[in-house]
Amino acid sequence: MGIRIEDFKAALTNGYRPNLYQMEIMGMPEKFVFLCKATQLPGKNIGIVEAPYLGMKAKLAGDVTYEDLAVTVIMDNDFAVKSALETWQQTAKANEAAIGLDAALYKRTATVIATDNNGKEIAGYTYIGCWPSSIAPVDLSFETNDTLAEYVVTFTYDYWTRIV
Repeated sequence: MGIRIEDFKAALTNGYRPNLYQMEIMGMPEKFVFLCKATQLPGKNIGIVEAPYLGMKAKLAGDVTYEDLAVTVIMDNDFAVKSALETWQQTAKANEAAIGLDAALYKRTATVIATDNNGKEIAGYTYIGCWPSSIAPVDLSFETNDTLAEYVVTFTYDYWTRIV
């Protein structure tokens, strides 16, 4: 028996729309919620440890690693969000410093909530120990007169938890 298109459509229902989300970071200006143009839901990688025994190899779970979190931010006119990110990053490691500060002073919590078409929370993730490891440059040009400036911030974090 073949699969019918009606069966596919019934199983798909509406599908998830990836523009229905909200991201908040503890200590950021309130308007960051509105200027966060794009973000990601987390992934997780589990390394493999091979344990040889009698000519066979048992594959066991190894170390866990997490991919960095990339966030695209729309530049605001007063640079409030960018300034807050730069200050936060300087707290982690100042340009003129040989060593960074205590991690408890710069690691924060970030949250991404995915919602449905009615605004109901359907999935949520908290990123623990989050800090901006990279703030991309903002390109300036006389040729970009019909666009808003934006930049990518890469956040490093210790781990994530599912909250919804």
